[in-house]
Amino acid sequence: MDRRVVRRGVPFAVLGVCLAMAAGWSGPASAAAAARAARPPASPAGGAAGSVALLVNGDRVAVSATAHGRGTAVVHAVSKGLAGASLGLSLGGHHYVVPAAALPYVGHGLDWSLFDVAALAAKEKAGRLPVRISYGTRRHALPGVTVTGSGGGVASGYLTAASARVFGAALVRQFQADHPHGSYGRDGMFAGGESVALAGSAAAPARPDLPMHVLTVTATDMSGHADTGDLVFVVNQDNSALFGDPYQSMNDFYQGSTKFSVPAGNYLALGMFFDPSGATRLVVLPHVTVPSTGPGSTVPMAASAASSQISFATPQPAKVTDVQATLLIQSAAGSGAAFSFDNGNLPLYLSPTSSAPPVGQLDLAVNGLLSSPSAAASPYQYNLVHGDTSGVIPAQHYTVQASSLATLHERFFQAGKAKGGDFRIAIYPWEGGYFTSIYPQALPYQRTVYASGDPAALWAAQYWQDYQNLAGGQSAALEQYAAGQAIPEDWNAVPLHMGTNMDLTGAANAFIAIPSASRSGNTLVLDVTPFSDNQPGHLGSGFQSGIFGASGTVTGSYEIDQNGKKIAGGNAVKAAQGGPALFTRVTLGAKPSLIKLAVSASRTGRVYGMSTSSRTVWTWPSAKQAGAVLPAGWICPDTKACAVQPLMTLRYAVPGLGLGESAAPGRQVLDFTAGHLQLAPAAAIKDATLQVSQDGGKTWRPVALTPSGPGSFRASFSDRAAGAVSLRVTASDSAGGTIRETILSAYKVS
Repeated sequence: MDRRVVRRGVPFAVLGVCLAMAAGWSGPASAAAAARAARPPASPAGGAAGSVALLVNGDRVAVSATAHGRGTAVVHAVSKGLAGASLGLSLGGHHYVVPAAALPYVGHGLDWSLFDVAALAAKEKAGRLPVRISYGTRRHALPGVTVTGSGGGVASGYLTAASARVFGAALVRQFQADHPHGSYGRDGMFAGGESVALAGSAAAPARPDLPMHVLTVTATDMSGHADTGDLVFVVNQDNSALFGDPYQSMNDFYQGSTKFSVPAGNYLALGMFFDPSGATRLVVLPHVTVPSTGPGSTVPMAASAASSQISFATPQPAKVTDVQATLLIQSAAGSGAAFSFDNGNLPLYLSPTSSAPPVGQLDLAVNGLLSSPSAAASPYQYNLVHGDTSGVIPAQHYTVQASSLATLHERFFQAGKAKGGDFRIAIYPWEGGYFTSIYPQALPYQRTVYASGDPAALWAAQYWQDYQNLAGGQSAALEQYAAGQAIPEDWNAVPLHMGTNMDLTGAANAFIAIPSASRSGNTLVLDVTPFSDNQPGHLGSGFQSGIFGASGTVTGSYEIDQNGKKIAGGNAVKAAQGGPALFTRVTLGAKPSLIKLAVSASRTGRVYGMSTSSRTVWTWPSAKQAGAVLPAGWICPDTKACAVQPLMTLRYAVPGLGLGESAAPGRQVLDFTAGHLQLAPAAAIKDATLQVSQDGGKTWRPVALTPSGPGSFRASFSDRAAGAVSLRVTASDSAGGTIRETILSAYKVS
């Protein structure tokens, strides 16, 4: 292919580049607007049914639109170097994830359909990625691709998770060979003119007829020579919808230049220069103007301009695990683009700028994850973030003061050893989404986390008990950390039970939450999640047995009664629609009535440990209420107005619980607190009871309770044998509401 080709442009909505994990962005208000339009049938982060895809390099992708916004999770087949890098792209209602090594080959050997997550999810069956291969007079074999039929210049075949890793490794080698010469798509794997697409994919969209002018970008490498093989994106700053289709807005340099055919206006150019050492340099040119008359414009770009390495000086010794830079570009017309580049533990450089773009807005967010040395007696990590909305890119060395940090004391509970995974990432409300990698984590585990105490930052976190399938574990509602704050955070501390949605950041909640029980007119909407732990804001994996595959089995049922008459019920797993939460809606009679909701959940599987079976029954009085409007940070699932129902809640603690989900033998102590959903009408807790069983629920004995605060109680009882302890708790309030919860094998005595 001639690198001097002029590329035409077509409209786009959102552009995101992420060398780890990406979510779409289209302006500061996009998260709330999208949530209102989607009315998500699911609970917060990590919880919705969504798209699951296998990419051509063996990476596995899960994308879900939840009550906390869009989440895109990539589990890399290879987590280090170029092989662990990927591109996220959202535009025109489509969401793409592209391995970085595949980026120059899109349109030159690989088709965009291979990276359209929704299309992949619809086409992939039984772990196979079906592909269509176009070729010239003779078809050459492609690494890892199994061909099932061929003829007339077109072949059909497929990749599996294992064979896709073979294809991905070959693609990385091909990129490394082609990069010095810019020969993408002309030799090696694609020398015979092979072009791979998703089987059954449609043709590329039509391009509009726009007045175009030539924009030439010249480039020099780190040695000052004409650059070949590196990449550049251009984005229209007046209205990014005028130019930015991924085929058109991206090109690679050949013999020191590349050309674009663009409408007249203001542009931002972003160069990506890949160093053989693994370092990546991002060069930003915020002042690119293409006049409406004349021969066009030429703008120079030098890799050496990206001279500032993103680095952190921390109070204690720490090594970089991951570093990420996100550039958010909002055009004057309001449409936007997002570039988020994650280079893992390899050096990442930015080019400092001295002035903001003349039109539109340029924002920068930097995240760093640093870990304690392997020899540290007590493990710790730093989760650091810096945001800058000045429009200028400053120098990228950050000195971190101990006084600026919040301290989290994290414990991950697990019965038996397991390979889990987790992430914690900070975002700013203007980002409209979070970007992160998922890191493997041995379980059980405990560590200290030092996080930036930036009052403007919102923190998202989640962990899984099974890294292979992304199964089990807990997700957290967005949180804010204050400098000097000390926070205990327990993940999966049993007893696990039915969890409900929370908003921990109030109006600052960028991705909003839906109430777990709400009524609009005569429509009741419910959204509850089993197997949740007792940390405020946490929700369990619930009725989802795994994102990439099942880890054991999950079963459940539910029933809704009105005044003692069943009006709905059935299989709770089906009602969860592939996500963790039981999400259902039912029409109630118009008159005030007593509602009863019963939900049962059970799961099997080595990874899950204790608290694998529960049944929760609620009753509460309900009546039609007009004009109820939720505060900022919350949203009604179906309408603009709804009333939160007075559903009761329970939260437990076993003092002295070990990381292996067991308590020491002897006198047992259990604390629990009864309350209500956030925003629900206040009603005093009237009474509570507790029964325990140590024979799997065959027999129960009552335990005396001592009040320890409003709605809080402490129980003390003897353990009659080693093994599992089952619990049965009831509570009632002064408004006529009740809750009854039975948890079999809630925790163990050993």
